[in-house]
Amino acid sequence: MIPISISPSFFILAGLISYMSFANNPIYMLLMVGVIFVSVLFHEFGHALTARFFGQQAEIQLMMTGGLTTHQGPPLKKWQEFMIVLDGPLFGFLLAGLTFVAAIFLPHEGAVGIVLRLFLWINVVWTLLNLLPVLPLDGGHLVRIVLTSLFGVGGLKASFLISMSLAGLGAAYFFTQGNLWMGTLFSIFALDGFQRWKVFQGGTEEDQDAALQNKLKEADALIQKGNKEQAWPLLDDLRRHAGKGLIAVAASTLQAQLLAESHRWDDIYMLLNPFQERLDLEGLILFQQALYERQEWTQTLAIGEIIHQQEALADSAILNARAAAHLHQLEAAIGWLKAAERDGASLGTILRAPEFDSLRNLPHFPK
Repeated sequence: MIPISISPSFFILAGLISYMSFANNPIYMLLMVGVIFVSVLFHEFGHALTARFFGQQAEIQLMMTGGLTTHQGPPLKKWQEFMIVLDGPLFGFLLAGLTFVAAIFLPHEGAVGIVLRLFLWINVVWTLLNLLPVLPLDGGHLVRIVLTSLFGVGGLKASFLISMSLAGLGAAYFFTQGNLWMGTLFSIFALDGFQRWKVFQGGTEEDQDAALQNKLKEADALIQKGNKEQAWPLLDDLRRHAGKGLIAVAASTLQAQLLAESHRWDDIYMLLNPFQERLDLEGLILFQQALYERQEWTQTLAIGEIIHQQEALADSAILNARAAAHLHQLEAAIGWLKAAERDGASLGTILRAPEFDSLRNLPHFPK
């Protein structure tokens, strides 16, 4: 059995698409929702059944963004990954072929004719669209697999650059044609491609090592289950063998999370400092705290600024306020306190901290 989870948001998406096609005919709208549901599920079965054939555990999710098939199991060869991705579109074309055969024997009028035309249109036009070399479409994943197998991390970065560029061109085309929905969708794809490309600028060949990837997943799973002592040596081994790439960053961040439980801030600093330009949000939060505990006020502020650009977090703003106060940057300290309050912090106890003594005589501090 392949587990299938269906979010109500999927039907909201299908309903919106159907409304744009049949706003004045509720019956046809319902028919189109049904055709979209069957078509997307059939497509995802193409991915999932192929993954099962290769010894993977597969799961299908239908949600606001469409369909998603995830799988896990023994390491796959590149050609197996390619087939898992390709068989989704192939199942779409198969469903279109079955519809074409059915149309020979079924009437073309009324609701039956509408359903037949919808099945053909969705499973031909949408499948062709899905094969564009743009992530997260299947075509983008196929290009990623091919380029990565040929050129390693360089090919992976190239696939993100191709995706970002083509998605941007697609967005511009659809907007000029007045298709706001498709223009917005391809704008999101372009932004996603840019973020992927930016993240993987620090990628190395070791990041493509399936054994290292699986070891990282294993360590993370052990931590989630509370088996932290078993996870630690796996993370140590990853840091020794994963070079300076993204797996090494992830392993170091996980170890920093474990060290934070015992407030070992100097050790956290030593772990994360070599990777400070490539840390994700969780790593940056830990690194900022370590900098503050080491009384490195200027760098605390610098990292806090980076965090604030990604997400407005009250605790990070408070650290920045304290660091600014230590540096006697009084206006900046008050600005960060205001930001912390906007982000939900209660400042009563915080304002009694001794580092804010120098602010108390400022005329606008009592507010």
